[in-house]
Amino acid sequence: MKAVLAIILFFTLGLSNKQSIHTSIFKLNTFTKVPDDLMGCGDDYYLSKRDEKQDKLICRTNYFEALIHVNNKVILLKYNDKASDEANHVFTAGAYDLVIRNDALKQEGDEDYTMTAIITVNFHSKIVWTNRVVGGGGC
Repeated sequence: MKAVLAIILFFTLGLSNKQSIHTSIFKLNTFTKVPDDLMGCGDDYYLSKRDEKQDKLICRTNYFEALIHVNNKVILLKYNDKASDEANHVFTAGAYDLVIRNDALKQEGDEDYTMTAIITVNFHSKIVWTNRVVGGGGC
């Protein structure tokens, strides 16, 4: 009888501990509205050509700042020149790091270009999202 009670107690405590653990879900959301101070020269990134046609951004940069939406919350990141190099452009805000690695740019006009890129979002130095995206930019 004691063994049965011990097993029931063990499973009951085990289940209650398991249920109390809160795992936060990370979702990088697309967006269409960009603040005026981020408009102008810079780069726009999209998850697909279809999103590009619908102007659904996954990221917008103006070279000094980057804008993303995490769990429907706006995150404005600042360019981190100490962490950036020629291949990787790093933007930081609190626990978030956004790393953009552009492939070769394809010139589309005097000041406009298109490209593909790999965007990675780190939270507390752990990769929480990475994806190949399409984009364009210029001045």
